[in-house]
Amino acid sequence: MKKKYSAEKSIMRFLIGSHYVFDVHDPLGELPEITNTGYGHANSVNRALMKGKLKLLHDIFDKKRLKWRSLIEIEFYDGKQVYVRKAEIVWFGLLKDCEGEYQQTIEEIFEVSNMAHYRMTHVKAEVIGLSEIKDSDFTIKKSEAA
Repeated sequence: MKKKYSAEKSIMRFLIGSHYVFDVHDPLGELPEITNTGYGHANSVNRALMKGKLKLLHDIFDKKRLKWRSLIEIEFYDGKQVYVRKAEIVWFGLLKDCEGEYQQTIEEIFEVSNMAHYRMTHVKAEVIGLSEIKDSDFTIKKSEAA
């Protein structure tokens, strides 16, 4: 008996491990300007295949609710050296709605930081699945978090 090919299942397997990276200078501003955007994949073969599928990925990211793991690195400079505060969130939803997911985390980091040293916020959002969120979805230790 021959297995049926499912385009939907195939693209969903491809999505897991894909990520979107970007920088934002003023993440809590009225219109945060996103720069240095890029796409990638945890799997090197899928990374190579992504180039031809970016439009399809955009469509899926805008329409399908996925489980994301986002690493937020907020960069500071004290005049001598660069230092970073990290946070990680796992959330479920559309990529275009990510701003609301990050806002509270970034606000909490900014509240306890010397904002005179602030330089840039770096974000990496990776698709990690379709199921509900669980503790094993997180990768950074609490000691590494801001």
